[in-house]
Amino acid sequence: MKYKIIPFILIISLITSCEFDKQALEPERVFTRIYHDANYSTDYRPIDLIQTPDSGYLILSAYMPETQGAFNWWYVNLLKTDSRGELEWLSTLDDPFMNPVGEFMIINGEICFTCMNASNLSTYLVKVDLSTGGTVELANFPSLTYPLYASAAPDGSAIIQSYEKFARISYLSKIGTDMLVKWSTGYNVIEDVEEQLIYHVIKTRKLFPLFTGSAADGSYHYMNSFNNYSVSLAFVNDDGSKKGQVNGFRYSGAVSNASNLSGSAFALSRYSNGSNYIYPIANINTDDITHTDNLAGAVLHELQPDAKVISKIMDFSGVYYTIFASNTQNNQIVLYFYQAESGTLFFTKYIGNSIPFEVAGMIKTSDNGIAIAVRTYEAGRFPRVGLIKLSFKEIAEDVKEALLINN
Repeated sequence: MKYKIIPFILIISLITSCEFDKQALEPERVFTRIYHDANYSTDYRPIDLIQTPDSGYLILSAYMPETQGAFNWWYVNLLKTDSRGELEWLSTLDDPFMNPVGEFMIINGEICFTCMNASNLSTYLVKVDLSTGGTVELANFPSLTYPLYASAAPDGSAIIQSYEKFARISYLSKIGTDMLVKWSTGYNVIEDVEEQLIYHVIKTRKLFPLFTGSAADGSYHYMNSFNNYSVSLAFVNDDGSKKGQVNGFRYSGAVSNASNLSGSAFALSRYSNGSNYIYPIANINTDDITHTDNLAGAVLHELQPDAKVISKIMDFSGVYYTIFASNTQNNQIVLYFYQAESGTLFFTKYIGNSIPFEVAGMIKTSDNGIAIAVRTYEAGRFPRVGLIKLSFKEIAEDVKEALLINN
């Protein structure tokens, strides 16, 4: 597969130096990086990140090399750093590999991602060569058009959401480690949503919270997709048979994030006409048909309307937390730390002040810290990729402070 290595300059290195037990933090433990591109016409939309075996980071982004008009597919951009966030290489794939979606996946021991064929709209699975910045096509699935999201299942397979525009059907498909489609389960959208879908794919106008996921034990999978005149969360057994679903209200009310805790318990968020709600523990009957409006809760006024939300389960010193990351009205990233067992809000952390940040992906790091891929604006104008690293000591200090306050 052809790819381009693009000159890229690290412009900002904000090393936060905090002292714990009278020892300064090492630079690989706390940093903020913003990666500069000298071409001011370019646009970057980070999608996900993963930590690599050398303790560095790999960031997947959608990349627009210049202003090309209203309807253009986005290129695939990969950025590799060392453990301190210093750039090692950056590459952009050539046409027809376009529109990267979803999460990084580990399939057969390789770091993989999903993107779209620019000509026939089919789905690619691609693996990354970390040593060179090159990529290798693992498989192409002509029957899966308009790929919209992908995630890894507990058994190492891939779960992919796609859309068939002629039949107006959203599909959830399972791809085995042998690169064969095990099953595809379809949900009728009924009405024509191709216009909304295209604007979503080219990242213009409203971006919908389309995603996939799996039960912690792999017994079922789910997708938030166009479905039955709305964006709805549908559940599918591991054999591809349908379960229940949580219907949204048209396109103005929907689940915005869902991570399975165990069984029928989810860390979940939703929006309704601009208002946002977070549920650290939401018990959903995955065999029943319900509605997002059945989920009561308090509005989080500080979040942007219909905010993007990410949730992860992380343990620090043996204590598990459900962490929700989102974007505030004043362009900060907010992290809500809930105790996983009780669902109690433990503390809240804000990231960013003079520099605007938009959350894209979040992971726990090998040194028990947190790494966050962000979209930011150089000089307040030019959209670029950023990487924020929080240390375990920094998080531990927040935990200690929260314990003092709560007690």
